[in-house]
Order: sequence, then C-alpha cells, then structure tokens
Amino acid sequence: VFLYREEKVVEGPTLRPRHKVQETVLASPRVNVAIEERARERGRSAEAARAEAEKMFREIAANMNSTFLAVLNVIVTAVFRRVFVSIETSGLEKVAAYAKRHPIVLVPSHRSYFDFLLLSVLFYAHHLVPPHIASRENMGFGPFGFIFRRVGAFFMRKSFDDPLYKEVFRAYVEYLVREGFTQEFFIEGTRSRTGRTMAPKRGFLSWDVDGFLASQRRDLFFVPIAITYERLIEEGSMLDELSGGAKKDESMLGLVRARKVLRRRWGSAHISFGEPISLADSIGDRRAQFALEATEEDTADKRRFVDDLAQRVVERINAATFANTTAVAACAFLGETRRGMLRHELTRRMQEIVALLRLQDARLTPALLRDQPDFDDAVAFLLRSDLIEAAPDPRGEILFYEEGKRRVLDIYRNGILHFLAPPSFLARRLLAGASQDALRDDLRFWLDLFHNELFTQRPLVLAAHFEAFLDYFERLEVVERHESHWRASEKGAAYLHRLAMQTRGLVEVYAAAFSSVLSDAELGSAKNLTRRASEAFARSVLLGEVEATEVSNRATFQGALDELVRRNILVRERPAGAREAVYTRGPAFDELAALVERLAGAVSGG
Repeated sequence: VFLYREEKVVEGPTLRPRHKVQETVLASPRVNVAIEERARERGRSAEAARAEAEKMFREIAANMNSTFLAVLNVIVTAVFRRVFVSIETSGLEKVAAYAKRHPIVLVPSHRSYFDFLLLSVLFYAHHLVPPHIASRENMGFGPFGFIFRRVGAFFMRKSFDDPLYKEVFRAYVEYLVREGFTQEFFIEGTRSRTGRTMAPKRGFLSWDVDGFLASQRRDLFFVPIAITYERLIEEGSMLDELSGGAKKDESMLGLVRARKVLRRRWGSAHISFGEPISLADSIGDRRAQFALEATEEDTADKRRFVDDLAQRVVERINAATFANTTAVAACAFLGETRRGMLRHELTRRMQEIVALLRLQDARLTPALLRDQPDFDDAVAFLLRSDLIEAAPDPRGEILFYEEGKRRVLDIYRNGILHFLAPPSFLARRLLAGASQDALRDDLRFWLDLFHNELFTQRPLVLAAHFEAFLDYFERLEVVERHESHWRASEKGAAYLHRLAMQTRGLVEVYAAAFSSVLSDAELGSAKNLTRRASEAFARSVLLGEVEATEVSNRATFQGALDELVRRNILVRERPAGAREAVYTRGPAFDELAALVERLAGAVSGG
C-alpha cells in the first residue's frame, strides 16, 4: 500500500488516449440528453449533433504528455532563474501527503500569468504529477495553445450559454474527479488588477462538487494557495486597466514583446499552501441529499453550501499570504499623507507594520525577516525597481515616491491589506473613543461591509485578534483606558492616524459610490453608475475631502455596487434582449441613507 501511494502521487492516474477519454465523457447520460435536445431544436440528425459535441470536447480537453512536460520544465526553469531571485514555498509537504490518499484541487490566487507555470514546474520538480489546469479560451492562442494543452491545460469559453457545451464541459470535469487527476483553477476567474483577492466565482467549484457527488470518491481536497511577488511583471498593464483602459487580449505579439521581461530581475516569488479543505467533511451526512437534489430546497441548500465553501477557500488563500518587503514598504508609505520621509522614519514605520503582522501570525518572507531592523535590502530593491526615489538632505536621506506611483504602491499594499484592515478600522474608532463593546460592534460592521474586498476570517478576528489588538495598543501606550472606555492617548494619535489611513481609501470610495446611488433618480447600468460614482469621487478630490486617491478604480466602485446588491438595497437584473444588467431600487433601499451617513462620519473623523 505504501509503495502504491508513493507511485500514485508521482505518476498520477493513467493518461488514456484522447479518443478514449472522449468516448467516456460523451457517454454521460446528461450529455446524451443534451445531444438529443440539440438535434430536436435544430432539426438535425443525432449523428450531426454528436459530431458537434465531439468538436466541443476537442476544444475543451487537455492532452497531457510527459515529453512535453519534461521539455517545458527545462525551458521554464531556465526562464525563472533568469527572472526571479528565488522561488520559495511553504506547506508543500502537507499537500503531497494528502495527494497520496485522495485527489486534490489546487485553488491559487491569481496575480500573474506566471501563476500556473510556477505551480506546474514546482509539482514536476518535486516528483508530483502536475495539475490539469482550467484556462480561459483566450490562453489557447497560436502554437502556445497546442503546447499548453499538452502540459495539462484545458480550455473553457467565456460564456456557458450553450447548453450542449455546458454539459460536455461538466462531464469532462466529472471525469477528472472520478479518475483522481490533480486539478487547478483560479477561483477569482481572472487576474486581480487591484492586488486584493476578488470575490470568488462559484461555477467551477460547483462542477467539482457535482463531480465528487457523482463519483465513488471518499474525499476530495481543495488546497488554497497564495502566490505573491515582490514585483509584478504585469504591473504596467494593470495600471492601464485600473485607470480605465481596456483589457488587452493575449497574442503572439504580446509574448514577443515580453522578451524585455528577461532583461531584468523581478525579486522573489512566494508560494504558500494553506490548510486543505476536505469536501467529504464539509458535506457531512448531506451527500445523498445533494446528489439527488430531489426538491427545490435541496438545490437551494446545495447552492448555499457551495457559496460558503467558496468563501472559506478565499479566506484561507488570504490567511496563507506571505508579507514581503514591497508590500510592507508600500503600507508604510501610504500610511502617510505626505509622499516622502527620512530613511529612519521609513524604517520605523515598516517595523510598526511587521509588528502588527506578527501579532496575527502572518507569514513573513525570509528576505523580510533577514532584513530587519534596518530594511536596507528592501530600500535598495525599491530604488532599483524605480518604485521610490532618494534625495539628499542635511537631516538624512529622503525617500519618496512620485505621485504617479501611488496606484502601484496600492497594488502591493493590497496584498496584505486584509491583515491590516481590522486594526485599521479599530484605530479609526479609537481616535473618537468608545467602550469596548462599541469598539467590537464597530469592527464587526466594517468587516462585514468590506468582507468581499478583504475576505478576513471574521470569527477569528472578533474572538481572538480584537482583544490582542487592544492589549498591544495599550502596551505601546497609544491608547488609554478609563474603566470600560478606550480612547487615543496624546502620544498615540499620530500612530492611530497612520493605521487608519490604510483603509481610508476603501471608505472614501464606498462613501462616494453610496452617496451617488442615493442621489441618483435614474440608476441604470453598472457602467453608468460607476461613471457617476467616479465623477462624484473626483469632485470630492477637488474639494479636498479625499486623501487616498489611489483606491479610486472601476473594480472598487463595482465592489461597492455588489455590496448594495448583497444587502438588497439594489436589485440587479437583465431585461430580455438587453446587453447588460441594470440596477433598480431594492426592498432595503431605505437603509442606504444610514449607511451613507456612517461612511461620511468615518471619512470626516479620520
């Protein structure tokens, strides 16, 4: 048994010829029903409809080949040695132990096109079978689509409106689960442009759950993975898109131009494996109920289960994130209203950030640990990367950033913002003073309002971290306690203001978006609403009411609208024949005025 498990984790399930996989997938009863329906709808023969399904299968399916894997490993490893200073991992041994007994599904964060290459090469180098990777069809361009398919990529369309295509794709995912192949998919659906983890897309997760329910597998483990970079290669395109530019499709020309990537070093990459989630344990005794979906209530329960599972996955991705020197320095700079500071001030600010991360047992990169307490290597890297500049001064070296770099720093700050957000929200209320119960209620409100931006583990924060933050602030003497009332000390006001600045941008953007919706009699499409909210934000900037302009972007304004939908303040629907959804007032619209007032108070108060 031991030898079988050791062999299985290296070789994986048998790679059958593609035509045999096609026969198996298209033999699914649901696919056959869809084929018959297609033939009836279009007045075609069953053979013609089946040929269409076969074409769809070939469009989707991977065709993994060990020779291609070996060649790609050599090439990509050489590229990585050229591009990255180091690639460091944490927790891979535990994942390998799980893979010996059960199939696993890798669920990484998505920040760069290097993400899937990093994991495939990492698994191959450690004698673990590389994953089958769910990829968008835009990655199947040119000869690279041919290569990617042979190293495990399978492709999916942007839309699943075609019922036959949807059933073929679902049957293929069920095949992968049933046979025990390691899978990989990006639960965010696309690369995050803001640096924060995006709200999870539940489609692929739901198909994996369906595949498990339809199989005889005892268990299936979802492995949350956080991938962080000291410097993102796609930084320029991300800034363009945050500023309103259109997303550029992948192309051969783009890859040829990417040769410039090899001419510089991009720091280190860190791959951190979080605690795997057992699907069997999560489902418990509901497996038969979910498999049958005999009633509408069963279907609704299953949908809620998948939603909760998706939330747990992204929360664990965030919890596994490594804090690197770039992220810590970005937090230090953006915690100030000025653009520069003396070197010793920057060092002290970075030490404050690291202390808060340690308080939450956040993972710190080896480079960050080695660089304390002076952070000389971090400053040198930021200077080489042109993220910051230096100027001499009689009082010491001034380190500063150009105004155009604020958005870049925000991208890196957002990678660890979920760790700093709870103490930041707490600091904002402490500046005004409150009882301990009021502080806890206030923190609960902000964590709930911004959960789909930050994905913090709310029960853990409120049960354990809340009192740890207060105790830490008291030991620093930045707060004073009078019986059950807490407030900022004279010494601590500046410290708490810096901490409150970490989330000020989110509060300002949501305040502008909510105010715009409240005063808008028309509402309409998301495009129109985000445009009007952005214009309201710009007016606030002109009036000096906004301090954190770097957070203003289309993605964050859209997040504010999504939060209003979640609270039933707005209703999103797509009229028949319309190209995009429109928003109307929801049953809880009257609650919006109180939300706007609370956000406005938070902005004016710090």
